[in-house]
Amino acid sequence: MIGIRRALAIAFAQKYALTALHLVTTVVLARLLAPSEIGVFAVGNAVVSMTEVFRDFGVGTYLIQSRQVTLERIRTAFTVTLLLSLLVSGALVLLADMITTFYREAGVRDVLYVAAANFLIVPFAATVMSLLRRDMAFGAIARINLVSTVSYGVAVIALAALGFGYMSLAWAMISSSLLGAAAAVLHRPDLRIFRPSLGDWRQVMSFGSLSSATAILNGLYANLPQLILGRILDFAAVGLYSRALMLSQLFDRLVLDAVNPVVLPAFATTVRSGEMLKTPYLRAVEYMTALQWPFLLCLALLANPAVELLLGGQWHAVVPLVRIIALASLCLFPAFLTY
Repeated sequence: MIGIRRALAIAFAQKYALTALHLVTTVVLARLLAPSEIGVFAVGNAVVSMTEVFRDFGVGTYLIQSRQVTLERIRTAFTVTLLLSLLVSGALVLLADMITTFYREAGVRDVLYVAAANFLIVPFAATVMSLLRRDMAFGAIARINLVSTVSYGVAVIALAALGFGYMSLAWAMISSSLLGAAAAVLHRPDLRIFRPSLGDWRQVMSFGSLSSATAILNGLYANLPQLILGRILDFAAVGLYSRALMLSQLFDRLVLDAVNPVVLPAFATTVRSGEMLKTPYLRAVEYMTALQWPFLLCLALLANPAVELLLGGQWHAVVPLVRIIALASLCLFPAFLTY
C-alpha cells in the first residue's frame, strides 16, 4: 500500500506539472492558430489515433500484466510493435491521398505524412515505458514525460509563431517523440531489448488480439465525431469541437491521467499476489465520482468564463458544446477502471 501511495503521489505531481505546461501551450496556441487550422490537424490526428490502435496492439499492457517477463518476451514485444508500426506507417502513406480527397483538404495529407514518420520512433520509447510502469518506476516516468511535454510545448509555440500553422502541431509531435525516446533509453540503457526476435509471438498475438478489439471500440468512440464533422461540416467546426472536448476532459487530464498509469500495474500486482480486485475497484469508483461529478457540474455552469480565460474571445462558440459534453460525461464514471 505504501508503494502504491508513493506511486500515486509521484503520478499526481507529474500530471499537475504536465497539465500546467499543457494549459500554457493551449492558451498560447488558441491565440496563434485559427479554429480551421486546429480542425485540419484534429482530423488528421483522429485518423492517426484510429491506426494507433493497430500499432499498439496491446503490447504495452501485455508486458505490464504478464506474470513473468523474460528478455526473450521483451524482445518479442518490441519486435511485434516495430513491425506493426512499419505496417501502419506504410498504410498511412499509401492511403494519405485517398483520405485527403475524401476531406477535400490538402493539409490532412501533410499531417499524415509526418505522423507516419513518427510511428517509426514510438516503439523504442513505448517498450521502455511499459517496463518502467511494470516496475512502478514512476519517478523515471515523470522525468521522461516532462522532457517530452516541454519539447512539444516549446516546438509547437515556436513553429506556430513562425507561421507554420497546423503543421506546427505535427512537427512538434516528432520533436516530442524523439526527445522522449532518447530520455527513455537513457533511463533504462539496456539495448539488448531492441534486438529483433519473435520467440514468444504466440503469447503476444493472443493477448494483443483481445486487447485491440477493446481499443478499436474506444478509438471509434473517441475519434468518430471529428472524422464525421470534418466531412459533413467544415474544419472550423472540427476545431471548435476539439477545443470543447479538451476543456470538458480537464478532469481526466488532471486526475484520471495521473491515476491510470498506476492502476494497471497496481491491479496486476494484486492479482499476481492472489488477492481479489473487488474492494480496491469499488473504492476507486467511489473516490472518482466524489471528485469528478462536482468538477463537471461546475464546468457546465461556468463554461463561459472558462472559455474566455483559456481560449479567448474567438472561441466563444464552444461554450454550449462544453456544457453538453460536461453533463454527458457524468455517465462515464466507471469507464476509466473497466479497461
